[in-house]
Order: sequence, then C-alpha cells, then structure tokens
Amino acid sequence: MHRNEKAKVFLLTSYAENEGKSTTSANIALTLARRNNRVALLDMDFYKSSLNKVFEMDCSEDRDLALHLSGKKPIETYQFYKHPDTELYLGLNKRSHNDFVDWIHLPKMARAMNYLRESGQFDYIIIDTPPVSVAAEVTTLLRFVDRTILVTRTDYVYAEDINDVILTLSSHGKSFAGCILNDVYREVS
Repeated sequence: MHRNEKAKVFLLTSYAENEGKSTTSANIALTLARRNNRVALLDMDFYKSSLNKVFEMDCSEDRDLALHLSGKKPIETYQFYKHPDTELYLGLNKRSHNDFVDWIHLPKMARAMNYLRESGQFDYIIIDTPPVSVAAEVTTLLRFVDRTILVTRTDYVYAEDINDVILTLSSHGKSFAGCILNDVYREVS
C-alpha cells in the first residue's frame, strides 16, 4: 500500500477492548522502524492510553500528545519519545483525555494531523485508537488516514459485530485495508 498507493498514515482499531490492538500497532511500528524507516506511533486511544505501558515508558504529563493535538500547545513543539536504536518516535499520553470528543472535530486537530503528515519527518504514521465499541468517534479520525486496519482476536467477538465494524469503516471512504487476526490457536488450520 505504501509503495503502490503512497499510503503513509495507518489507523489501527478493534471492535472491543483486549483484542491486541495496541500491541499490534507497536509491533508494526517497530518492524517498520527497524527497516530504517522514520515512524511515528501515535497513542490516540484517549480513553485508555496503553502504549506507554507497552514500551515501559515513564511519560510526563506536560508531554501528553493530546495537549498538542487539541491545540492547547503547538504541534510543532511536541517532543516525541524516541525508541532506542531505531527511528521509532512515540507520541504518548500519561493519562486519559475524555474531553477529546469536544476537540477531535475542531480545525486545530486537522491542522495538527496535517502538519504531522506533511512535515516530512516521517515515512509512516501509525495511529492506535480506542475500540469502535467504546468510542464511535474513531470514524472521525478516518479523515486523517490513508488506510484503516481492524485487529480482531480469535473467538472473542461475534462475527456479525466484526462485519458491522467493517461496513462502518468501509462506508467512510476507501480507507479500509483489512483485518489482522490475533491470538490464533495452533489447532486452527
């Protein structure tokens, strides 16, 4: 998708919590960074930030990504956390931001996302979001991305719920790329 369609910004979501979305986002970003790409991994799960735990980073509240995406601080001054020995840059949050529903639609958010895309700092931007069942506002973020990936865990969510999410994501443009099936049992062929 990156080579053929110049896709640069990828959003990962799931239907429910605990499907492995944040871990999958981290693994994709780390793999791309280890291939000498400059990658930004943005923790935009503002209800339950977890990438700081995945990477075992002690974040300071004054460096919360949400402060910059909401326009409270200029996005140009955001200091990414750099993962050691790679070109992976982490946009993290120390706490949840339940007010994100108020500012996610504002022009400040669009300006911040456009800056990250157009600044030339990154080859890829991976966005980790809340599950769709927890925050329907995830669909608002689709306007900022090139492709969307749904992470689903084996035998965790009903097939009709997965199909409904796929239809919802697909109805917001052509950005739906597909699913990643997580936690597959060895017995399943």
